[in-house]
Amino acid sequence: PTPPTPPSPPSPTPINNNLPQVFITDATVTEGNNGITLANFTINLSVIPTQAVIVEYATSDGTATTANKDYYPHPTTAITFNPGEVSKTISVAVLADTTKEANETFFVNLIGVANAVIADSQAVGTINNDDLEEDEDCFCKEIGHPNPDNLFSEGTAGYLLTQINPIINIKTVTTSDNDRLTGSDEDEALYGLDGDDFIWGKAGNDNLVGNKGKDTIFGGDDRDWIAGNESEDVINGNDGNDVINGNQNNDVVRGGKGNDILRGGEDNDLIWGDRGDDTLLGDKANDTIFGGVTEEELGDPNGRDLLLGGTGNDVLNGNQANDTICGNEGNDTVRGGSDDDIVLGDTGDDVIFGDLGNASLCGGDGNDTIYGGNGSHIPIINSGQKDCLCGGDGNDILFGNEGEDWVNGDGGDDSLYGGKDNDTLKGGDGNDWLSGDLGNDILKGGNGSDRFLLSPGFGTDTILDFEDNIDLLVLGGNLSFSQLKISQSSDGTEIAITNTGEILAILKGITVDRIELSSFLLNLPS
Repeated sequence: PTPPTPPSPPSPTPINNNLPQVFITDATVTEGNNGITLANFTINLSVIPTQAVIVEYATSDGTATTANKDYYPHPTTAITFNPGEVSKTISVAVLADTTKEANETFFVNLIGVANAVIADSQAVGTINNDDLEEDEDCFCKEIGHPNPDNLFSEGTAGYLLTQINPIINIKTVTTSDNDRLTGSDEDEALYGLDGDDFIWGKAGNDNLVGNKGKDTIFGGDDRDWIAGNESEDVINGNDGNDVINGNQNNDVVRGGKGNDILRGGEDNDLIWGDRGDDTLLGDKANDTIFGGVTEEELGDPNGRDLLLGGTGNDVLNGNQANDTICGNEGNDTVRGGSDDDIVLGDTGDDVIFGDLGNASLCGGDGNDTIYGGNGSHIPIINSGQKDCLCGGDGNDILFGNEGEDWVNGDGGDDSLYGGKDNDTLKGGDGNDWLSGDLGNDILKGGNGSDRFLLSPGFGTDTILDFEDNIDLLVLGGNLSFSQLKISQSSDGTEIAITNTGEILAILKGITVDRIELSSFLLNLPS
């Protein structure tokens, strides 16, 4: 039989194009240090209504929250437009504080209407912080620089890489040539001497020494002292809190489980802390050091490691957990890995990545390049990491990337990029370049002749210390001086785009008569 003809879909209900469309504008305020400041949002209708229009709205948290007492919330509230009215203003009270923090945002949402249609359902309220400390220093001065000589010398918690494991009644086995030495459950000393040896301590607190030849050494279950000595050795501490020194040539050293102390020694070494709270030192030459495990699926989420590069151009990666990493001398590549790390490049021209987590990144001496967030100057995802970056001495390049970051160039002629979200940038000494990038950022050039980048779509930046005839405002996005509206406000001088009303920057403490064509650089420098 012929199947029945399906019914025709119902015709869509036609939209009444005569109904007014509802729009809401964004608002920006400076929080102040006491009292409240009103953030005023304007709700507009596209046409003059012939009947009453009711609009319901409510606030919602962004980075500004009611729990932190950043603003007073509005629960669902109705506002009525009488016939003939096309504009209404609603005010949200912003609470002052003296906390040093990044700019914050909240939202006003249009959630319902009667006799109209919603064309723009959300407005952004931006709270510009005004509490940047005038004497804020680079945090690197507080962290200091770990000294490998203090960690691997006599008197360091009994771990002496120049001494034999202090074992009582030790059993000693010494051989030469290419030997296979296997210990027992006792405390033993196994010496490979000449040849390419295989040494396994098994249980007990053992002293395992490879000496000459390319040796493979496994520590066993307890606390072992292991030295590769000459040639290219492969060493694995296995279980227990081990002390391992690769000594000469290019060694591969793995700590295994436990809280280990690992030292690569001379030449180019590969060092893995594996599980536990490990201390790793590359020592001399160009070393590659990882705080975590080789098998990512096993994980080491609780292993808080200390990684020290020593001399040479090293590659260091903290992997998982909250690590402290210092490149020491040389031009190093240093990655924090996941979680909240403290990373110092120290001397040399270093490349530093904060990766995931809320990292503290310090370049130290030399011309460094520092990336917060996900380790790229191109935004990747909305990770929301909050990093602290400090260039230290030298001419540094710093990228805040995702999250509300604190970026400090410190000494030298630095280039600072905030990345996504609301960041705080301070150039420090020298002639610096500051670009807040996306978000509503706080910029302070510091001493020297500084340049501040202003581009459409980047958000509203607050510049705290612009000096006319010294600093410059750089126009990006093909903007020209003739497109700008420069006006006085209670916060300082506002620089906006005339035809869109977008506020590019607020110059604190600057009167409008001091800003003229010569204050701008109209083309981006190459």
